[in-house]
Amino acid sequence: MYHLLKHSVLRLWASLMLAAPTSLLILSQLAPRPGLTWPLTVGGGLLVAVFLLLGWGGNRLARGGIRRRLTRGEALARAGHHGEARDMLRQAVAIYDSFLPSPRIRPRLRTAITARLARFYLARPDGDPAGREGLRSYLRAHPNDGVVAKAWLRAAVRQPVWDEADEAAADRIAEAQADDDGIQQILGGRYLAMGRTDFLALEVYRRMMRRHPAETAGWHRRLAALFLNEGRCDDFALETYLAAWEEGDRPGLRRGLAACLMYLEPEPGNQRMLSDARTLLGDTDAVDLEILAEGFHPSRGPAIRPRRLASLPRRMVGPLVSAGSRLVRQAVDMLGWLRGSPAVRWAMAGVGAAVFLAVAGVVLHDTFDHLKVSSEPAPPAPPTTVVEKPLLEEVLMRDPFTIQVAAYLKREHAERYVAELQGRDLDAYWQEARSRDKTWYQVRISQFPDKAAAQGFGERLKDEGVIDDFYVVDSDRP
Repeated sequence: MYHLLKHSVLRLWASLMLAAPTSLLILSQLAPRPGLTWPLTVGGGLLVAVFLLLGWGGNRLARGGIRRRLTRGEALARAGHHGEARDMLRQAVAIYDSFLPSPRIRPRLRTAITARLARFYLARPDGDPAGREGLRSYLRAHPNDGVVAKAWLRAAVRQPVWDEADEAAADRIAEAQADDDGIQQILGGRYLAMGRTDFLALEVYRRMMRRHPAETAGWHRRLAALFLNEGRCDDFALETYLAAWEEGDRPGLRRGLAACLMYLEPEPGNQRMLSDARTLLGDTDAVDLEILAEGFHPSRGPAIRPRRLASLPRRMVGPLVSAGSRLVRQAVDMLGWLRGSPAVRWAMAGVGAAVFLAVAGVVLHDTFDHLKVSSEPAPPAPPTTVVEKPLLEEVLMRDPFTIQVAAYLKREHAERYVAELQGRDLDAYWQEARSRDKTWYQVRISQFPDKAAAQGFGERLKDEGVIDDFYVVDSDRP
């Protein structure tokens, strides 16, 4: 937003400085015409033209200057002049931060500069902290850059400890580069060293151990140790226990195999593995299995297994889950783009300004109408005439509401309830009402000037237990 304001103000100022004298010169050479329409048209058109021309020229200068400096910096870096190459990159960043580029082309310029900076700092042996942070920021925003991602990972895995920024960049790369086996193998080894067993790490393990079993032969024992420590018993854990058994680490694996036999429900995907586990455990009976499986936590069982999902073919579950996760990632990327897009921020600012102006216009309009009405003299009041009315009509006009507390199909029931309420010193009465083929005898109490008074009186009677329920109705007391 700051760059947008700076760019717009300086561009408008330059447009005014150039358009004003030029428009005066043009008008002085033309035949004078009466009125202000002709000068305003010439001046406004020239101002718009100069404003657009300055934007086009500024973008051309910015793109050309940045491209030349990035190319020159790359050549200097190849020649070993790293200090001069760094200066060229800093000049490119300075042009990017200046008022020359418009907000429309800044995202493309930023991508080109950050890509070049990332490659420059990857080639540096000094491990500049600023360069390291820039690399991680670039990879979080552009995890699809496989060349930079692989080079950064090869350098990052040599670090003994990763902080949260390193893990965030690695996780973004793991999701974006799922088909790059080299990157997946580097990440899988690092995740194993960190002891991670979250969903993303498990996907990396599963992907690599099934694609390249020979290259990941040592992963099974380490991953089996993590699963045994967590008490995990699911299909992937069973597959890992069996693979680790073949590598020779058997004493602790008996517990994991026993837990899988105890808790996993046989299905087409794991029947062969369960049969192999039963063969490996030999003549272990049910009691021994229960003792060995103590401390394990079944991830799913017959009582909580989702029937609909289980009834689907297994070949359909995987694509559905993959498509869902891909849609979620795309939605997250879209939200991130919307939050970081200058055009979206400018559009939101315009919408907010329009709403503010509309609200202000409505308020001013209402205020003006109020002042106008208040300033007009009030019309004289009509003369009042006193008309004598019957007492009953006067009471009905003053108290138009009542509360109905019951309705019966038999008259004697209504009369008995009215007598009971009158015994409590209440102004109760009943009246007849017809609806289609039925006649109701409605029991009502008192009359009130407004609904609030009737509602309050009914609530008080209900709280005291005098009536069970009520509702406010129009009074048409006979």
